[in-house]
Amino acid sequence: MKWKHETQEYEDNIETRCAVTGEDKSKALRSVKTSSNRQLLNTLCKFEWGTKVEEVTEEQIVEELNKILGNVMNDAILDVDSIFNTELKMNLKERDVKARLMNYFMRCDEIIMQNGMA
Repeated sequence: MKWKHETQEYEDNIETRCAVTGEDKSKALRSVKTSSNRQLLNTLCKFEWGTKVEEVTEEQIVEELNKILGNVMNDAILDVDSIFNTELKMNLKERDVKARLMNYFMRCDEIIMQNGMA
């Protein structure tokens, strides 16, 4: 899930930059194929996807990675209650109620992303 989060963050940053500079977003973005760990990509292509790096498309890589990330890891089911009980706390020392709620919900979103629940 970290990959998805970092990819989205990267794309958002590029989009913001392009809005300011007038660049074409599609030209400014680095491809997954060229920015991935080459050895890992070779291994995935050869043993998982039955193809070669030279033949795999950007769309195929993203689709296959999303499939991998979408699977429950080793059939493990997260203990959502435990995760939220230990990691999600409201800062009652924050005097501004709106800020307190915003921080609470931002932390909730962060926990969801970190644990692959999105």
